[in-house]
Amino acid sequence: MVLVMSQAKFKRKQFMIDHALQLKLTLEMALLPMTGALLAWGNIVIYDELIRLLNLFNIDNQGVSYNWLYVTLIVLVNFIIFISISIVLSHRIAGPLFHINRVLKTLKQGLWFQRVHLRQTDHLKDLADNINELSDELVQRLEHLQQVVSDAKTLAEQQKQAELLNKINAIETQLEYFKTQKPSN
Repeated sequence: MVLVMSQAKFKRKQFMIDHALQLKLTLEMALLPMTGALLAWGNIVIYDELIRLLNLFNIDNQGVSYNWLYVTLIVLVNFIIFISISIVLSHRIAGPLFHINRVLKTLKQGLWFQRVHLRQTDHLKDLADNINELSDELVQRLEHLQQVVSDAKTLAEQQKQAELLNKINAIETQLEYFKTQKPSN
């Protein structure tokens, strides 16, 4: 019952969430059927023009008809063009997603100096920028926390408080997991 209620609360209220991105993707995906229709129309125009030229020069056009070889060749060319466009369009989405995923995995390992670098024309550029800003913010907070722990450790050493010093050392050990700067080689 709780699951059903929580799903009911999460209904999408609008279809266009990111207008620019969704419009761009819609236009790119509409390119495929429009290209197919344009190619089919072009093939018909070429065939009709061929028949018109044959009639213009009084050449017998009885032998000119749609034959299987011609139709197969046209279908094959259209298929190759469709596949090429599909690969280009899918790469513009899958490429950035792959790169973002790879960077997120390195961030998960504590390597906070990693950044998502996408081309200006890539989709999901806003997401990449937000991930980079989040990473920068976390690096600043971690560096501040490391400084506070270092100051607390110095104070605990000066006051010879062993129990507090042990706890600070445990915190330092945990903070060592996060690398906020690229290692120098």
